[in-house]
Amino acid sequence: MSLEQKINKATLGHRDVQISLDGELVVHRELALAAVREAAKAHTVALVELQRGEEQKHHDDRLGKSIGLPKLKKAVKDTEAGVVAARAKVAEIEAAMVEDLATFRVLALPKDTFNELKLAGEGDASKTYSLIARASVKYVNDAGEVEPIAAELWDQLEPNLTEGQWQLFVNAIDELNIISGRNRQAFLALGSETTPS
Repeated sequence: MSLEQKINKATLGHRDVQISLDGELVVHRELALAAVREAAKAHTVALVELQRGEEQKHHDDRLGKSIGLPKLKKAVKDTEAGVVAARAKVAEIEAAMVEDLATFRVLALPKDTFNELKLAGEGDASKTYSLIARASVKYVNDAGEVEPIAAELWDQLEPNLTEGQWQLFVNAIDELNIISGRNRQAFLALGSETTPS
């Protein structure tokens, strides 16, 4: 394939970002995820305690009875049930979130466009990412079709995003326009004795 053919086939990358527009459910999910982490931590502690108890029992059967292996085994079982229940709560919330999920497609921008928007941001990171997002984020409708987002809709959406939701856009912008370029350079440098200029 010639260089011209490759250039004609070239496409810019994209990444889809899903965001729930029901803020209350987002908060509930974050709390439920924190509960999963706590339950998993408690289960890990119970497993370690049981392992220690079994090792001690191996050395001294009478000691094993005195430290209460049945109690330790019950703690493992109870904390495992706690993890399962916590995960079920997250799944329940996520099922409720599906109706309010919106899928956005973040597109990589040509470098000149990206750099112009960076300059227009005047060194203010928040303003810069806002400008880049307006130029690169599209909406994916329920039929899977990509639609532009009208300026007035973006004006309604952006101020109502949480910092965590906004960070999903920021991360996608960085991955597509900055990080992937660095990774590609590193890959090309490894594959050749000459460093690409």
